[in-house]
Amino acid sequence: MKNLAVVIILLNQYLILSAQDNQSTIQKFGVRAGVNYSLMNFNKAFFPPSPAVENIWKPGFTIGALLQLHLNDRIIIEPEYAYTQMNGKDPRINTSYTIDYLSLPVIIKIKVLEKFFVLAGPQFDLLISAKENANNATTSIEHQTEERSISGILGMELQLFHSFFVDARYQKGFNHIGIQRSDINEFKWAGVGIAVGMYF
Repeated sequence: MKNLAVVIILLNQYLILSAQDNQSTIQKFGVRAGVNYSLMNFNKAFFPPSPAVENIWKPGFTIGALLQLHLNDRIIIEPEYAYTQMNGKDPRINTSYTIDYLSLPVIIKIKVLEKFFVLAGPQFDLLISAKENANNATTSIEHQTEERSISGILGMELQLFHSFFVDARYQKGFNHIGIQRSDINEFKWAGVGIAVGMYF
């Protein structure tokens, strides 16, 4: 997983630098912001709990910048940099979590219709902060929380008037995220989100 994380970061940088050198590639910068609903799926732990843990969806948000690289009339590569807040809850101990990441997706978009695209790609997240709330007390748990998250993204985008767009995405976590306590409490992320943005 660490090697994949390095590959995603280097790919982001390579695409941006290549676009600057290749004047024939159509480039567009943009911004994107939206809301997400995420869950900590504790049933996907390396050793799943018994009985199964109830999945609880919690709202969060994302905001960031992107670069569009038009390879041809149908295919676009889009590296992004975003601040993403994901939330979850462990009902077994009645504890809620707020985890903030620097998100680095590399999205491939394929034009299906004139203004409609399907999209997919990997996303690497670097931990910025992590907090838990239990019994109305909030505690920082950055040092107890896995620093990396790697996910796959699937979704769609609809281009609106002028340079505005709206998109919807599904996120599936690939690696186990551990929160260290007397033992390790593991989960995998899952999320859905909708966002709006514009290109310049």
